[in-house]
Amino acid sequence: MSLVISSNITLSTGTVTRQFGTYSLEMDTDSVSGFSSTSVKMSKLPVLSQDFDLQIETDDLSQLKINISEIELVFFDGMGDGQSLINLIAGLDLSDAIRIKSTITPTGESARTDYFLANKSNCSYDWLTRTVTIKAVSALRYDVNIDTYSISGVTIAGTASPAGGDAGEPWITPRDLITKFLESQGVSPNVVILGSVFNESFGDTFDGDYALASNPYIAPSDAYLNAQDTVIKLSVIEGAIMGVAMGDAFYVRRNYATETTVGGVNTYLTLNADDITSYQLITNERSVKNYTTRFQIEAVREHPSTSVETTYTLGSFDQEDVSTFGAFDVNLNYIYTKADNPDMYLIETVPSYGVSHADEIAYTTPYADDTFATNARKSYAAALGITGVTGALSNQMFLVEVEFFGVTSFRPFQFIKFGTDINPFLNGKKLRPSSFEYNLEQDKVKVKGYFIG
Repeated sequence: MSLVISSNITLSTGTVTRQFGTYSLEMDTDSVSGFSSTSVKMSKLPVLSQDFDLQIETDDLSQLKINISEIELVFFDGMGDGQSLINLIAGLDLSDAIRIKSTITPTGESARTDYFLANKSNCSYDWLTRTVTIKAVSALRYDVNIDTYSISGVTIAGTASPAGGDAGEPWITPRDLITKFLESQGVSPNVVILGSVFNESFGDTFDGDYALASNPYIAPSDAYLNAQDTVIKLSVIEGAIMGVAMGDAFYVRRNYATETTVGGVNTYLTLNADDITSYQLITNERSVKNYTTRFQIEAVREHPSTSVETTYTLGSFDQEDVSTFGAFDVNLNYIYTKADNPDMYLIETVPSYGVSHADEIAYTTPYADDTFATNARKSYAAALGITGVTGALSNQMFLVEVEFFGVTSFRPFQFIKFGTDINPFLNGKKLRPSSFEYNLEQDKVKVKGYFIG
């Protein structure tokens, strides 16, 4: 069942000033007889969170999935015009979306805006405190039409060979598809892509990359849902986390540890002893005997003269003995097949933005070094606390949970770099969040993560 987005009634909190800057919220609902746009008042500022690795709490480790950001809001039931908020919500259908526009404006900086979606099933009422609680999630993986999604300007003009369907059908590279998908989340979000092996974009000279055929004639809602499905599968298969929070829409490989800047912002946050309010070490070790992974992508190339299609499998299968004393095996098996996307075709060169292949012999297999599969293997080993894997750290058996003040100091795509004045175990280490929580009321951030350097 798809949610229907509408904005016939707008409920607004106005602007609330706090130590970090200002906060404001607008909530749009479908029309309900007897209700109109008015103001609402929060009993406290919201909590914004995301847990990237919920599969850690399940028995089946093969069920890796993308968990999306959440926001928890608590409103007083009485609205500005005297009406009841819970009565308004009760008048909605289950298919009616409650769209929440959450805006944080740090002092001296531009606004950071995120969109979240809920319906009446995500709402509860407490009679004693006369409050309504709404738990909403980002639209990142919602069966809903995001009308700002567009691939205009980055499609590659197709030719009769390879066609991927009808001759002349346009193409889009994985990098551009990820970018355009993230751009549609929120209001002009800050798009950040870090560590992805998919680095070819529109206008580049292609050499051993591949592209996705995209039919421009399908309905916009279908185009968005196709992009959503593809981007999520690509993130899983190369070990990337993805989310939308604090005005950032990000796609980051789990073990990305490069200290650099993107858009003028560091890829890491340095925490010294004076910045930390509390921290603890948590054992993350799994009693693993064997660690087996298969991260592969099936793609197709059509011969330019004969139109004969050949399927290629990119990626690798790897198996490793972790410990003879291990109690169980971890098997991660992810193959993006032609059945998942029959229009995924290989591109060798694209002169003048037209898909072209000189000859079958000239073709070279893209990603022959299996970079994405190697990184994915190491990324999941780090997140799951599997030590002994090539490239893994000896202290990877530990998780760290750390709290610090300043909700605008930490960006969700960053890793944490500890200073040298904390203790010998943490000093200089790098921590990738497996979950984060922004408590706007307390101006506090809580991060749980694993070592990546």
